[in-house]
Amino acid sequence: MIENKGRSPSITYRKDSSWVTNPNNQEQRVIPLLIEAKQLDTNKIVLTFDRPADRVSATNITNYWLQSNEQFPTGVASLGINEEPNVNNSLKPENAWVQSFYFTKTTFVLIFKRRLTTCVQYRVLPWFINAEGKHGYNGPNYTDLSKNTFISR
Repeated sequence: MIENKGRSPSITYRKDSSWVTNPNNQEQRVIPLLIEAKQLDTNKIVLTFDRPADRVSATNITNYWLQSNEQFPTGVASLGINEEPNVNNSLKPENAWVQSFYFTKTTFVLIFKRRLTTCVQYRVLPWFINAEGKHGYNGPNYTDLSKNTFISR
């Protein structure tokens, strides 16, 4: 098990599996977890999940945060290095969008209206992404094992 630090206190997260247990109702569900995020172009990041995701939640840009290694978020980043995701600092539709990559349900592309700042370390943080055919998940879609950090080129 991993700590719930900075996460919903009502959910227990496991880093070795995509099973999430909510102790309030003991419901177990399989959620899509981010396997890898990598830069595709100067303004694009490819996201690969371990299982099919619900297209509506996966293409909702406000379900994503982009953290930079800088003190304050600059450029396309929505979070600085010491900031935690919340409803006010997610990515916004006026700055970016997300779409399915080659019509798959496991690979998506974040597309920004501006270029990513070169030589900055970014970390992609997806939340609230449901499994295909499901709804209502309210936690993160990454673990300590996700390769969600990269240095922009």
